[in-house]
Amino acid sequence: MSIRMALCNGRPVSGVELGIAGSRTAFTITGMASAQLTLQSVEFAHPGMTTPLFTDLTVQFPLGWTGIVGPNGAGKTTLLKVVTGELAAQSGLVHRQGLALYVAQRTDDPPELLEDFIWAPDATVLKARLRVAEDWPERWSTLSHGERKRAQIAVALWREPAVLALDEPSNHIDADARRLLLMALTEFGGIGLLVSHDRALLDELCTQCLLIDPPDAVLRPGGVTEAMEQQDNEEKSARHADDVMRRTENRLRTEAQRRRVIADQKAAASRGSRQIKIPAHDHDGRAQRNLAKMSGKDAYAGKMVAQMNQRAGKVAAQGPTGWEKAP
Repeated sequence: MSIRMALCNGRPVSGVELGIAGSRTAFTITGMASAQLTLQSVEFAHPGMTTPLFTDLTVQFPLGWTGIVGPNGAGKTTLLKVVTGELAAQSGLVHRQGLALYVAQRTDDPPELLEDFIWAPDATVLKARLRVAEDWPERWSTLSHGERKRAQIAVALWREPAVLALDEPSNHIDADARRLLLMALTEFGGIGLLVSHDRALLDELCTQCLLIDPPDAVLRPGGVTEAMEQQDNEEKSARHADDVMRRTENRLRTEAQRRRVIADQKAAASRGSRQIKIPAHDHDGRAQRNLAKMSGKDAYAGKMVAQMNQRAGKVAAQGPTGWEKAP
């Protein structure tokens, strides 16, 4: 393993590509000129888990903010840690170009490089914007959670990451702190990942959302409201298509049964007519029986029944989209 890293005012300027293939791990350091974050066939499971949180997860995150949305326990925080290198995936490829930072929800400890940030000449604007005081490092234990969160995110933004992953940044902060954070985060120009139960923040900040439903995940455009509406509409359409397929299958099977009954009745009638001895002088009766033999009406009726059953079977084997269902 070889890592080359440049420092500028205490800020690492780097890019990372992490490849996982068995026990082989490779890092490639590049510049921060263009942020990139791509996951390819990533799988991750915590120790002791029988089912992975992610299986074959492939997604390319664009510039701007992406909301990470899913139920509790779906692996949202885990995904943030995997993409920023806090956790290593069991398999797959995580490609990061540029510095990647994970900002945790808790603020018990001051962020790394807080002292450097406080006295850095290029931090003046961020300190003013997020109202970070110079004595905060000395009195960290007396600060409110909102003040700590502002300092935490201010330091992260000052480090100019290409990838910034925030875990519940607006939890337990007042409206003024939330407003200041939103203004600062809106101007972030890299790839941002946001985990939050604050739906308004997700709608205001995000231009796409990754909806996680283990072991699957789907990237959808818009904030959380638009993304969830799109997902609901697709699910409703799929259910409607499935209902139509079931009704079509039932109709075909009903028609096949009707034709089977008709075919059985005709077969019974034909057997009965053959048992009746037609008088030698009844030329019309003999002609009708011979015509039935030649035209094969009974066989034709049976063939039609088989065809209807086959069509019903094909409908049953197809999903709502018309693709064949997986066994």
